[in-house]
Amino acid sequence: MEYLFNLGFNENEIRDIVSINSEIINLSSEEIKTLVDILVNVGCKDYHIKNIINANPYYLSRSITDISDLIKRLLSLGIEHLETTFDSNPWLLNKDAYEIDEYIRDEQSKGLNLEDIIDSIDSGMMGE
Repeated sequence: MEYLFNLGFNENEIRDIVSINSEIINLSSEEIKTLVDILVNVGCKDYHIKNIINANPYYLSRSITDISDLIKRLLSLGIEHLETTFDSNPWLLNKDAYEIDEYIRDEQSKGLNLEDIIDSIDSGMMGE
């Protein structure tokens, strides 16, 4: 929890985050730092990180491997500014790479082209 204070979260924000995702209580500062570092590595600034965690506290319960795979998949699709993608759609971080692929297949079966589908993912139009 101390790491969240160091990021600038106040007591009320942390209380709200924990009330939504009580698993956070069991995380070490090192585990939280690792998950935050993933966001930093894709270009997120402190304000992005605060927005993401406040909006989606479940991010802190995600597997590092799953998050890494998701990021690799999004980058492979040409989504380059993940800091804004995640800031505008923090729930995207709850998806797995295979769910992105399923979404793409489903949308293609509806006749949409890949570029439009990628734009929908990037702009937060992909369903939660």
